[in-house]
Amino acid sequence: MGANEFQAQVTGTDNSIGSKINESLATSQSTYSYLGGKAIVTHSIITSYDQEIYTAQQFGSGNIAITAQDGSGNALHFYQGLNATGQITETEEAAPKKDRFKHHRAADHYNDNIAETTTTDFIENTPVYNNRLDTDQLGSEHEIYIYQYGDANSITADQTNSQNVAEFYQLGDADTIIGEQHGVANSIFITQDDKRTSRYRNVDYTQMGNDNETLIRQKDNKSSPINGAQTVTLYQDGNDSYASIIQTNGAANAYLIQDGNKNQARIYQRDGIAESNVTQEGNKNKAYINQDDDWNAAPSAQVLATILQDGKRNEAEIFQSSGKATADITQTGNDNYGYIDQRSLGSNKIASIFSDGNNNSAHIYQNGNVANATAQIDQIGNDNIAEVTQANTNSLLTLVQNGNNNLFFARQSEEGLTLHITQFGDGNNLTVNN
Repeated sequence: MGANEFQAQVTGTDNSIGSKINESLATSQSTYSYLGGKAIVTHSIITSYDQEIYTAQQFGSGNIAITAQDGSGNALHFYQGLNATGQITETEEAAPKKDRFKHHRAADHYNDNIAETTTTDFIENTPVYNNRLDTDQLGSEHEIYIYQYGDANSITADQTNSQNVAEFYQLGDADTIIGEQHGVANSIFITQDDKRTSRYRNVDYTQMGNDNETLIRQKDNKSSPINGAQTVTLYQDGNDSYASIIQTNGAANAYLIQDGNKNQARIYQRDGIAESNVTQEGNKNKAYINQDDDWNAAPSAQVLATILQDGKRNEAEIFQSSGKATADITQTGNDNYGYIDQRSLGSNKIASIFSDGNNNSAHIYQNGNVANATAQIDQIGNDNIAEVTQANTNSLLTLVQNGNNNLFFARQSEEGLTLHITQFGDGNNLTVNN
């Protein structure tokens, strides 16, 4: 089948390209949970997609679709790829059930962000690949839904000012999604999935202002902790924020920036080499990273997590159950709280928490009965509390508390442990159990 090209520019009011989902062929249900007072779509969906649902369809490989909608009721539903018979069934279960951060072990959140996708009951007649869809929606009631099947597909989407909503589903290998939402009600749901071993997949998305929300899921075939490369880069610039990035199986990278307002972020990475970086600048920050590795039998799977929070209601938790784990939390000002949990087999764990001013609190747990764990806590000013537990041989603990109501608890077991403690000024209190 030859490549098709589709171009459309629509100006006016109740624009639409592609029919809406036929309710007799597909069902969808969204439920809600409340996160810090904000209603969040948990996006629990059971949807059946059939080839006859859309009037805008391109089958086969090498297809190109370029669309622009300028004004009013915009909507786009488009389907690319899949020379197949049968049906594809998507099942989503995602987003936290409730907001229960703070002073709980990060492991308590183990199941909060798990999302699974199953694909069943289809027969691939011929491989498809290299489909491309570019779409712009300028002004008003935006909505986008795009489904792509096959390898090396790409989506580029731009929605400017008003009710933006976008949902993308890519089933295949080496797929890419790039997009922007500029004001007002933003929201994206993205799934990239493959039943085979993947080389890579990539999402790069920006939400500029207003009621941001995001859920991005990437899932690879579970064959190796270093398989493929799944990458998400997400930037939310101001307002109601919330993001959840879920990456399972294979190597994973997640980079998230939330610049101001009611930030929240959750990243869940399971089974493989993983790196996460969350930056939250100002307002009601919270962040949680869970890097959970079933490959501990081969502790070469290294994980890295970094959280930077600058001002206001900070809170951060990192849970790592991988062999070689590194975690870093930096909190500058206001109601700080930091928690790092590295309880797993594997040596060379590193954990550090730095908080500069206000109602500091920091907790680090490291065990696994193996060697060489390093923990460091620096608290500068105000109501400091620090707690460290280490159960590893040849471990190092360093603490600096500079000013105000200092309080420190340390528990160390095993042999060859080193402890360095510095407390300056005010209500110093120190307890060490070896």
